[in-house]
Amino acid sequence: MKSKYSFLTKNVIPTTNIHVKKAKGIFLWDTNNKKYLDFSSQTLNLSLGNSPEIAKNAFLKQFKDYTYLSTRFINHRFMELSKK
Repeated sequence: MKSKYSFLTKNVIPTTNIHVKKAKGIFLWDTNNKKYLDFSSQTLNLSLGNSPEIAKNAFLKQFKDYTYLSTRFINHRFMELSKK
């Protein structure tokens, strides 16, 4: 039987039937307006919630320089945070 998700790679196939309609902070809402805590952070993600102003502003500031820089390179923000 062909999966309805055959267009996806195995590691991203949904494991629930929850259809997310919106997200804000640490919460998700489904199409029935049921509210869930978002525990979906992965290994390479930070659980910052969805659309928090402080994260959005920090992202926009950082985005002007670069969105990702390997730790093989020195960058002042990484060093400052590491020291803290």
